[in-house]
Amino acid sequence: PAAESSLDGGQSYATAIGEVRTLALPDGSSIVLDTHSAVEIHFDGENRKVTLIRGRARFSVAHEADRPFVVSAQDATVTARGTVFDVDTFQGVRIALIEGAVDVRGRGVVQAVLRLSPGQQVWFNPADRSGTPAATRARPSDAQWVNGMKTFDDVPAREVIAEANRYSETQI
Repeated sequence: PAAESSLDGGQSYATAIGEVRTLALPDGSSIVLDTHSAVEIHFDGENRKVTLIRGRARFSVAHEADRPFVVSAQDATVTARGTVFDVDTFQGVRIALIEGAVDVRGRGVVQAVLRLSPGQQVWFNPADRSGTPAATRARPSDAQWVNGMKTFDDVPAREVIAEANRYSETQI
């Protein structure tokens, strides 16, 4: 279903295995929802909130100074005002910034806010509750998934196979 002009009652969207779908939001933002992923969207006059329930999504956020765009996923919350970033929940939560800036806060860990710059990522490992993880350099290839192609350099075969297996019911 297409996004409606008002989402104050909330909307849920999910993709099947192998499906990638773009959602146009009423504020001019968009979400590319990866294979076997699900989101819940709640917009009203004061808030723009999205929960990534499972999978991976690319968020292209329209700037609204008075209404931040907040994405929650497991142990992390991302606040953006006009930017492009990915969030995935494959092993904990990974947030990778492509354009602009975002503020990231971990739940269940030290409550510091981490500001990411383009090309940086942060990963909340569910096995490590010792504190807020540091930002690291994101692999450029990690942002390629929205194009339907991805390159792998110096990546363990298990990671390549796991990525391929997300898009098919027939597993390698």
